[in-house]
Amino acid sequence: MKLFFAFLLLSFVPVAMAKDAAPIEITADTALEWDRDASTFIARGNATATQGKTSITSEKLTADYTEKGEGLTIKKIVAKGGNPIVKTENETLKATIITAYFSNGGKTELEKIIAEKNVTIETKTQTLTGDHAEYYPAKQKATVTGNVKIIDGKNILTGDRADFDMKTNTSTLKSGQSSGRVRAVFFSGGDTQ
Repeated sequence: MKLFFAFLLLSFVPVAMAKDAAPIEITADTALEWDRDASTFIARGNATATQGKTSITSEKLTADYTEKGEGLTIKKIVAKGGNPIVKTENETLKATIITAYFSNGGKTELEKIIAEKNVTIETKTQTLTGDHAEYYPAKQKATVTGNVKIIDGKNILTGDRADFDMKTNTSTLKSGQSSGRVRAVFFSGGDTQ
C-alpha cells in the first residue's frame, strides 16, 4: 500500500511554504517515520519528494526540518539507495547519494543539489558524467569534478572539471592533476566513427 504524506496537511503547513513556493510532498511505498526529537522524516521504499516540477526519488529519503510556530521548513533531503534520481522540467540528475538543500529566505525553494559518486546529468542534447557534482536548478548550472565526460551526440569531451550552463548550452572543461590535459573528439556531420 502506498503511504502518502503531504506537508500541506493540518498543522504541518508551514507559513513560509504557503507564501510563494509550492509545498513539498513526500510519498513512499513502505513507511514514513517522523522523529520530532531529531527533526527528521524518513521515507522508505520507492520514496519520492516533489515540489512543483522537481522531484527526487530513492529507496530512502531523509528530510531534516526546522519547526517554527505552527509550521515547519525543510532544510535538506538526502537520497540514498535504489539509484537516486532528481528530475526537473529539463534535466535529470542521477548519483549514488544526492543531497538537496532548500533556501530559508522566507520560502522553501530548492537551492542546490550535491551529488556524490557515479554522477550523471542529462539534458535534451547532452550527457555529463563525473564523480562529484554541485547543481543549481534555478540557475540551471552545474559543476562536475573527477573523471568528467561530456557527450553531445557523437562528440566527446573529457577532463577533470566541467562547468555546465544548461540555459546557454555551454560548458567549460578544465584539466587537473589526474589527467593533466582536457580532450575533445568532434565528428563532422557525415562521419560515423
